Amino acid sequence: MNTSIDNLKALIEGLGEDWKTKLDAYLKNENVELDRKCKDGIEDFLQSCMEEIKDNKVSHLQKVEKKIDNDLLYNNLKKYLDDLLWTFYAFAPLRVLGAVNSKEACEIMEQVFDCAVLRYHPNIMQEYEKYHFDNGNAFVDFLNAQDGLCSYMIEKNMHYDVMINFVYMQTRLPKELCKRLVDMVDKSFNELRMNYIIGKLNSLSEFMDRS
Repeated sequence: MNTSIDNLKALIEGLGEDWKTKLDAYLKNENVELDRKCKDGIEDFLQSCMEEIKDNKVSHLQKVEKKIDNDLLYNNLKKYLDDLLWTFYAFAPLRVLGAVNSKEACEIMEQVFDCAVLRYHPNIMQEYEKYHFDNGNAFVDFLNAQDGLCSYMIEKNMHYDVMINFVYMQTRLPKELCKRLVDMVDKSFNELRMNYIIGKLNSLSEFMDRS
């Protein structure tokens, strides 16, 4: 994969002199006329930025900031990327714990899976300190992020190996933890799929009631 600065240079060449205006409009989801090649160029740039944030390649991103040379645009870029990286950030406490105590991190992930993904236990949200989270908001983000990952894998009917790679790319958890989460999903696949279908039907029913 090309670096973010390489993709930015290619993006600038493709968008032309007003590249900053066009990129900013894209980040704000404003109407801007771009052909498929230009959109692909922006998406390649954003994807490379996200991967470098996950891999903590600070020097690469500093080059991007210098090349953009516009505080407002760069801040809009960071906000856009932060929104896309919500799952990655939500897994940060578990990622840190997994690096020093993989066994305990696996146990936490298993308990969360049992009480917030496969089943629902309302008291789990008050027990954030037990799971090594600093506050309730960060823990709720983690609960939602893990549930979201599992739901997406079920929705896409992912193969086992694809799920492991997907979890790693989204979270950068140690491979052992990625495998443990996927093993739990794989073991409970049919039950999770039924939960997913029921959830979709309930949402559709609520929508119809409001219509």
